[in-house]
Amino acid sequence: MNFAKERSVDQLPHVIKRHQSLLRRKLGASDPKLQENKITNLRIALQSMNGIVIKPGETFSFWHLIGKPTA
Repeated sequence: MNFAKERSVDQLPHVIKRHQSLLRRKLGASDPKLQENKITNLRIALQSMNGIVIKPGETFSFWHLIGKPTA
């Protein structure tokens, strides 16, 4: 499989998807630290995906770009 891996450092001309949900919100009795950890994990993942250019014939793979989870 041919995975997309080329990055563009320039601002790309089209936005395909934009995040709109709240990252911090009251969720019953859950520990707010879990939400902070989620935000940290999203920030780390975004660094691996930001600027990826998917060319014709290439496949976007979240796990190929991010890698295996770590502690």
